[in-house]
Formats: sequence, C-alpha cells, structure tokens
Amino acid sequence: MAVSLRIINVLFCLAVGVLALIWFVSTDQQRQEYLLWFGLAKPPLESEPVYPPVIDQTITNPLSQFTHGAVSHYQCAPTTRAVTDVETSKVYKWKDESGRVHFSDRAPQQASVKDLSQKYQNKAQYFRVKVDVSGSKVPAWTQDRLAGSTRQIFTILADQLNMTDLRQIDLNVKVFASRQAYQSYANQVAPSISKWSAGFYSSRINTAAVHHDGRDERTHQVARHESTHVIMSGLFGSMPIWFTEGMAEYFEHMKITGQAKIIEPDREQMALLQKLSLPHLQHWFDQAGNWYNPQNRNENYAIAWSVIHFLMQDNQRKQVLANYMKDLGKDLCREVSAAEFFAREYPGGLRRMTQDWQRWVSHGAASPHYF
Repeated sequence: MAVSLRIINVLFCLAVGVLALIWFVSTDQQRQEYLLWFGLAKPPLESEPVYPPVIDQTITNPLSQFTHGAVSHYQCAPTTRAVTDVETSKVYKWKDESGRVHFSDRAPQQASVKDLSQKYQNKAQYFRVKVDVSGSKVPAWTQDRLAGSTRQIFTILADQLNMTDLRQIDLNVKVFASRQAYQSYANQVAPSISKWSAGFYSSRINTAAVHHDGRDERTHQVARHESTHVIMSGLFGSMPIWFTEGMAEYFEHMKITGQAKIIEPDREQMALLQKLSLPHLQHWFDQAGNWYNPQNRNENYAIAWSVIHFLMQDNQRKQVLANYMKDLGKDLCREVSAAEFFAREYPGGLRRMTQDWQRWVSHGAASPHYF
C-alpha cells in the first residue's frame, strides 16, 4: 500500500512538472487558450484598435496595422455623415385663408409660412439601428431590447454634444446563436480576431457582431460594449483608446427599467483597482502605446472604466467630460491630449483630479447612475 502511494506521488509530481514546463514554454496566447479550456478565464471581447484608427478593416493586434501596411489606409475622420447632410422631417407652421393655424411637413405655396424644423429638431432622429438575429435559440425579445439599449447609449452621448457636432449613426447589430455562423461571419469581416472572441466591431461597416452562447445577459453586455465602439467611432473617428474603451465598459453595465436608464458600477473592476497601486493620471494618459500589453491589459480596462464612471457620477465632473467630448467633436482630425485638457479644465488641475479619483476608488464610492 505504501509503495502504491509513493508511485502515485511520483507520477503526480511528474505530471505537475510536465504541466509547469508546458506553461513555461508557451506563449501568452497559448496560456490564455489553456485557461479557457479549463473554464478559468472568460472569452475576451475583441474589437479593432482605435488609436490610430483604421477605417477600411478590422484589426485586433495593434501592431498588425504596421506590419500589414494598414496605416496607408489611415483616415482620422469618421465615415459617418454630418447631420447637416442628413435629410430629416420638416415642420412648418402656416395659416389658411380663414386664419386657422396649421402644422405640416410640407410648406404650402404661400408667403406666411414659418419653418419650425430647427425648433423641433430632435437628436434621436440621427440614430438608426438594425438588429439581425441568426438562430432559433436567441430569445425573441432580443431585437427590441438591443435596439432600445443602443438607442439610449446614443441619446446619453448625444446629450453631451452640441447639435452641430452630431453625426448620423446607422448601427448594425448581428447576433449569432451558432458559434460556427459567428466565426464564418468573423472570417469574412475580421479574419484576424481570436477564435475565442465573444464579439467584435467594425467601424468601416458600422457593425457590432456578437455570439449568443446561451447566456442572455452576457450577450447583451457584449453587444452594448461593441455597439458603443461603433457609435463612438461614428461620432468622433480618431480618439484615445482609454476614452473609447472606458465608455464601452461603462455602457456595458446599463439596464433599462421602464423609462429609467441605470448604469451600475462594475464591482469586479473596482475590487481589482483597490488592490493596485494607482498611477498618476498624467502618466497613465500618456501610455497609450502599452494598452494591449498582456501584463497591463486588465488594469488598463479597469482604470478606463473607473475614470469614465468617476467623471459621470458628479454634475460638475460630468460637465468637464462633456467639454472634452465637444473638444473632440470640433476638429475630428486634431489630436486632443487628455492630460493637457484635464490639467486645464478640471477644477484644481490634473493633480487634483488624480487625487479625487484615487480617493473615490479607495473608498469604493462608485454608485449607480440614473438617466
């Protein structure tokens, strides 16, 4: 009996040693695949890098845009249309011969017509969404729910911008129940994405694609995340990675109850941040080139989410963020330094902003946001 136990112990140690050796010689991508096989990691969200943006193709490796020559297709401005180029419904006010007042969408042939179109202009009319669901396993209400939530994302973002800075967004959301169908579409649109991805987006065709793996809420989170990227790319074109990823993480946690829109804090991200030595935001804003470094990836996503949630939690800070968005929207081909902007616009400067944010994180002060 004792001999059998010793043999088992020896075999166990050999197995552990072999596994450790395999882990040691494996690449980061192979290690991620091992964790996914054993259910120890979530499938990653895949999206094209945004800094610098590549308009005509979807890329997941930030270095591949240089090694594959995609930089030659660089375009700083979004491919969406300015609202001034979009035909919208008109509203006219006029009186007939008996003095009665009328409103109509067409102007009659008379001089006393008033064009009220500008007065009744609605930002929501510059957003259109089409949700395609492939597969019978996807719940029937998925289309309406995704259409409603993405429309609210646009509305919240548009409320921070001047009407003149808006652009027409035509969002396409594709949900695939079959992994094979999802991968087949990904191979056509974004052949470089990981086979483990849960979703991806392409700003070139204004599309967010998601695999429905049977977890309804998770599918909606991924869809909101990727759709936010499409909307942000349509509004701003080129933008810092921290900004688009922070917004995508922020809206990922949105819930709609009746007329109320609620964005819950990400407790997992907050718990991760509370274990870290938080950086000065000056240094963090300037390190965009290291965003996709596997050692910093999770930390960067957590910080990006927290900075957006922190700014959106207080009316004064929300106005600072709105001003940053307006600055981005003024000249779509001009790089706006986040560090310089917040040093100038945040009350007390960037050092004070860093202190306020670090204190907010350490106290776990993130609360739900209501719209």
